Amino acid sequence: MTGTPGSGGAGSGWVRDALGSVAGDDIRAQAARLHAGLRAAGHRRTAVAADSGRQLVLALLMGQWADTELVLAGPTVPAAALEHLGPQGTVVTDRSSGLPRLVPAPGAAGHESARPTVPGLWVFSSGTTGEPKPRHWPWAALLSGGLPTALRGAEHWGVGYAPFTYAGVAATAQALARASRIEFLTPRAWSRRAAPESRKGSTWSPRPRPSGG
Repeated sequence: MTGTPGSGGAGSGWVRDALGSVAGDDIRAQAARLHAGLRAAGHRRTAVAADSGRQLVLALLMGQWADTELVLAGPTVPAAALEHLGPQGTVVTDRSSGLPRLVPAPGAAGHESARPTVPGLWVFSSGTTGEPKPRHWPWAALLSGGLPTALRGAEHWGVGYAPFTYAGVAATAQALARASRIEFLTPRAWSRRAAPESRKGSTWSPRPRPSGG
């Protein structure tokens, strides 16, 4: 990740990923609408298809209300493992509009077989040493600094981790509290931009240490 002093004030932030850019005000409004939709539908646990950086940002922004459980569903998560957590719906990105929408969860959804927990975020391990396993992060611990100034900070951050990983979650949570601009970079883009960012005097840490692992 990189922290670069900038002039990003209120309302001037943005998130950029493989789908393009979305303004900070817009993604905050999307998170508020999704949260209202989840409450209206009575969802206790909802999956978020974390196939882009903006989906992770949406999940973390919805965490500021701290009254629901969200499950990050990356491409390595087996369907059976996701169904075990029993999400009642899934937030996906419409590829034509780039906007999030809530769709019914597949399979035997809505029957939470995982034990009830305090509101928070479920993140699956990578599965490199076996079946991906879910870990629960309470919102109070993950967002300990709060998000009253999300995407209104004075820094420009790059996140080089996949948005469905522990490291991606930890880095993005830190970025939201401090930055107005967040870019999700591929490994190739990360390597290409590391040296130029360093020459500009930016802080560039290719291996940020995620809190809580």
